[in-house]
Amino acid sequence: MRTLEYAESTDRRIAITIGSRPGVEYAGLSDREIMEDARKKVQAVSAFVRRHDPDIVFSIAGPMGEAQTLGARVSLPEFGSPVATFRPLESTDNLGQLTVDAEPCSFMLCGTLVESIGVLAKMYPEKLVTATVIGPLTVAGQLMGVEKMLMKSVEARDSLARVLDIVTERVIAILQLQIEAGARHLHVADPTSSLLSPMSFSELSLPYLKRIFKSVQISNHLHICGNTNNHLTYLAKTTAHAVSVDTEVDMKKAAQIFGPQIAVCGQISSAGVLLRGTPREVNDATNTMLQEMAMFRNYIPATSCGMPRATPGENIQAFYDTVRCFKQVRE
Repeated sequence: MRTLEYAESTDRRIAITIGSRPGVEYAGLSDREIMEDARKKVQAVSAFVRRHDPDIVFSIAGPMGEAQTLGARVSLPEFGSPVATFRPLESTDNLGQLTVDAEPCSFMLCGTLVESIGVLAKMYPEKLVTATVIGPLTVAGQLMGVEKMLMKSVEARDSLARVLDIVTERVIAILQLQIEAGARHLHVADPTSSLLSPMSFSELSLPYLKRIFKSVQISNHLHICGNTNNHLTYLAKTTAHAVSVDTEVDMKKAAQIFGPQIAVCGQISSAGVLLRGTPREVNDATNTMLQEMAMFRNYIPATSCGMPRATPGENIQAFYDTVRCFKQVRE
């Protein structure tokens, strides 16, 4: 089932809040705890689900998970995301430095994520539990450093393409592990792709994203942070069912370019009104967004990016309540 088909098959209008990280705060856990222990990860996600009853359930993925399985070393701060302490391709182009034969679930970030997906899928069989992976270009940047990756995107594209081939196969393998565990929806986040020019995106990101989306038969969506107004034509070609966009993007333009089969998702500001506003301000911003996008059947309201753990629960609930109460006549 395509993402838009799922949205239209439910008995209420759906909304997407990317991630469940505020649940870590609700459960009184540290970020390190939920990365190290799948049971505590489930505890945090369950706290989020109990409070907000989302239609699409996200576990909490470490943003360095794919890179860790390929040889990157990470540290886990008590509060905050995993941080790279060693990048295997930072000072060399020797692909032999990558741990391509390693079992992904033998690494902590991947292992706890897949285990949590299995538990959540059994806990919430009526909901879409989401497989989350990081896109190939972003993982390549994690393995070699973003500056080096960007230099290669200009000066050594063949070399970068070889890395992207390896990374894409690993991303698909980790995705399949999550699907086997019970995931029924896919979220691909590839924030570094927005740093490429549209032409470079079409050559160095688009083919690999297409490979990922064509490898699955479940509903899905792609998220790329930043200003992607000039990339919209190529984003429509990724074969993703839905694309969620950041606050800088012209939503109406995106909806028109994507057409009736591809959902455009967004764009309540995760770092703005949702994090720093009041419930009333969230309600007003959400209503404004819904009214502006009311003419587009391919629109799904969503947050602009992942939510920080400190996001007030009252604001998240105000977003959900406003979406669910919005009256719109569908033809």
